[in-house]
Amino acid sequence: MKRSTKILIVLAVVAALATGTALGIYAAGSYGSQSDPLVTKSYVDAVREDVLSASRAYADETGQAITDSWEQTINDLRAELRASLAGGTVSADSVFVPVTVYEGQTLTCQAGAELLVRTDGGVVRGGLSDTTAGTAAADGQYVYINHMYAVPSDGAGIIAYADLTVLVRGSYSVN
Repeated sequence: MKRSTKILIVLAVVAALATGTALGIYAAGSYGSQSDPLVTKSYVDAVREDVLSASRAYADETGQAITDSWEQTINDLRAELRASLAGGTVSADSVFVPVTVYEGQTLTCQAGAELLVRTDGGVVRGGLSDTTAGTAAADGQYVYINHMYAVPSDGAGIIAYADLTVLVRGSYSVN
């Protein structure tokens, strides 16, 4: 190849690169500018307003539903409390009753009762479920303070080797 042909090819490549670069700079500088935006401000404002109004409507609707639900729950609880205070009955199975079991006495419960041990001084009688630890408490095992026990069968309970305080929910007797 002649030297003049090589120079001509190099000049053509340089001119093509310069033209591509100039067009790229022009395109990057002019598109999306203030004079030629990619998206107009009025379009963005309109879409923003639509989204905000839809969000407000959803929030108002959901908020009202939650408010109505809470008001109904509060009114139901108020009615239950008024009935209780006015001489209505509250099931003994629905509240914890503090029970003191003195040394040598036995707390005997019916199946389904729950025991929350508040002081140290007792052993299991008849087997209990330690729901706090997630284990079975065998006959003769010490009961632990602040552990909740479920009574799986009639006659199970706690024998006190020292004065013991237990919160009991369900049917029980102390002998």
